[in-house]
Amino acid sequence: EYAVIANFAGIIIILMMIISLISKLFTSIQTLFYF
Repeated sequence: EYAVIANFAGIIIILMMIISLISKLFTSIQTLFYF
């Protein structure tokens, strides 16, 4: 059970990192288009 919880936590951390990278890319693209 602990391994499953650790894997789930790792997946959540990876998803949060990917979401933050996508949001940074989106904001940089917005600044390129608007300015």
